[in-house]
Amino acid sequence: MVERRHLEAAAAIRIGAPVSESLPPMSDWPDDLRRAVDNPTAFVAGGREYDGGPIGKLNCEISDLARRLTERGIGQVALTQCSRTR
Repeated sequence: MVERRHLEAAAAIRIGAPVSESLPPMSDWPDDLRRAVDNPTAFVAGGREYDGGPIGKLNCEISDLARRLTERGIGQVALTQCSRTR
């Protein structure tokens, strides 16, 4: 990563939409690193609050997204969750 070369794309999926959409994955990465990896990003609904309470159930969005990413040749995925704060 330091050299910004020979990097494979890895999808970044953020759970917790629509709340999590205000902070896109890799938004704090340097611009040149984001360009070097060209990672696809996506948001899906569901997940849990910071206290463990449900935001909503995960549905088939992740399965559909995984299929589309596989078709594009993306074999690595990072799942993160951004919880609402009260």
